Amino acid sequence: MVIHQLYLIRLEGSPPSNLGLPQLSKLSESTALVCESFEPYLADKATVIEIDDLDQFQLLAPLGGLTVVYLVGHGWCASDGAFSVAARANNATQIVDGSALVKRIKRLIATEGTLLLLVDTCEAAALIGKLTNDIGRGVTAIFASATGERAWNLRAEQVTEFSFCLHEVLLDPDFLASPSDALELAHQLKTRTGQQLSTKRQTIRRIAFGQEIVLSSRLSASPERRRRRTFARLRARHIAIGVAVALTVAYAAMLLRQTTFVTIDIGPLSQIAKNIELQTFLLAPELNQERQLDTMPIALQQNSIWRRVPTGNVVLRITAEYHDRQPREIRFHQVQDPGFFTRKRFRYVLPAAEEINKNPGMAYVSAGSWKQGAERREQRPLEAFWIDITQTTIADYLPFALELYKGGELQPYESVLLNDLLRHSQFDEQQLAATTAEALFQRCEESLLSCPDCPAPMTEKEVLLFAKMRGKGIPLAEQWELAARGIDGRDFPWGERIDELRVNAGLPQGRGWENRQRLRRSSEFPGNRSPFGVLDTVGNAGDWTVAGDDLMLMGGELRQNAEDCKTFARMNLPSAQDDLADFAWRVGFRGVLPANTISGTVPATSHTHESARFPERRAATHN
Repeated sequence: MVIHQLYLIRLEGSPPSNLGLPQLSKLSESTALVCESFEPYLADKATVIEIDDLDQFQLLAPLGGLTVVYLVGHGWCASDGAFSVAARANNATQIVDGSALVKRIKRLIATEGTLLLLVDTCEAAALIGKLTNDIGRGVTAIFASATGERAWNLRAEQVTEFSFCLHEVLLDPDFLASPSDALELAHQLKTRTGQQLSTKRQTIRRIAFGQEIVLSSRLSASPERRRRRTFARLRARHIAIGVAVALTVAYAAMLLRQTTFVTIDIGPLSQIAKNIELQTFLLAPELNQERQLDTMPIALQQNSIWRRVPTGNVVLRITAEYHDRQPREIRFHQVQDPGFFTRKRFRYVLPAAEEINKNPGMAYVSAGSWKQGAERREQRPLEAFWIDITQTTIADYLPFALELYKGGELQPYESVLLNDLLRHSQFDEQQLAATTAEALFQRCEESLLSCPDCPAPMTEKEVLLFAKMRGKGIPLAEQWELAARGIDGRDFPWGERIDELRVNAGLPQGRGWENRQRLRRSSEFPGNRSPFGVLDTVGNAGDWTVAGDDLMLMGGELRQNAEDCKTFARMNLPSAQDDLADFAWRVGFRGVLPANTISGTVPATSHTHESARFPERRAATHN
């Protein structure tokens, strides 16, 4: 649609001085620039009229076709919100309100004509309400500023910013080349305002009553050329959509390759705990590192969790505040390489809430394939089991040792602790039988009792008796190794590299008790924790385990070099009596229970009493 009438209206009156409005540039420069901008869009016999006096409106007759009115000058909103402009009439300033201005503009439009109104004043959008009430269909208006907003001048160019941007848009080759509607014109103006000044953009507003106006220049392409351009644009758009789809598919494929989907059935865990959470850790054993990825709270009513987990070496840990305030470790260790055809779905099931509640201080080791020994041989899954997080402490064991002694089942020479008490206190055997554990801790500061939270060293006989009294088993060597190293076959509980700060181990520097390496609390080595949450498995006090028909130590102990205290390290009992006596004070007990049983029952796969499978040995003491 070409333009048949172009009216350039300059509002050159002086606004009230109390408004403090700045002096405008020459409005004739802005109207001249707008006239030049619309020149390619004018019909062959189009009418172009400049108006600087309101009385000129009376001399104009409405014409058909498309009429463009460009209005420039001072505009403002009064305290009551009414829009006004300062115009000239009879060579004098006249303040005209919005309604009167709209009525004058309406005279320029024929009954069947259309109007494109461009309002280039401050607070121009305040005129919208008057247009809505006083002008009918066939009108599209673009406003240079919002209500309460200034319209800017460009001092160097001596024109308004709106007229300058209008010139750039209308004479842009792409805009000239094909018909464009007023909506596109308003959009282009929005993107260009503010570029000439170090101010925020003016808020360009557009309103249309009836069908949208389309501007066509005389330079617009022929129908055939427009058709080819349309096909080219559609082709480019389809290519862009195809690229976007391809990138989305590639990203989804990459995400799928590096993701597994995990479901964990937690059951009614909320019956015995609160503040339940799922923590996800990404492990890098080759660097001795682990990184927590996220923590997901679990609602009390949830019985199942679905989680997207990255491939790699991952630990999923269930944490909770249990009602009995006792710690438990429930972790699932998962190792999966990235790939499209690798296993993607995993499902884990927590033990029953009753079983978890009856195994305080223990870690749950789920069934699953794992790697054994220095060669990391792939092994068939073991049955799930529970294992003590830490070894039995001296404070926990001493009352049992005294009870066994008073009952005649254990003699001092058969016990590491009792023998040590007699050597480092004023007690004789008769006094020892008459005292209590509390009294011993208060009076025997020079003995092993000086560290009640340290692991309790036990002879072979002691560990068999104590396991029977506690209703727990001695771990099989395979159970202990899996609990200590996880399923990835790492050399140390924390990873592949030796870290002497995480382990209590090292050869003594001299002879005699005072120069020996001492047992230390497991809590002093929080970094000595396995993927299943078992603490202090290598170094310090070794662990009694069952291998075939014999008991043996696993994990190394404090008098070995730290690099030799590995998760697969095994040590048979010494045959010489003196060596056996020196050996016993460095070995402790960590109980085990099969899963799906109640703590206190005797597990079928672990040893809790001395049997024919173990050759008779005289229990050892240390000198």
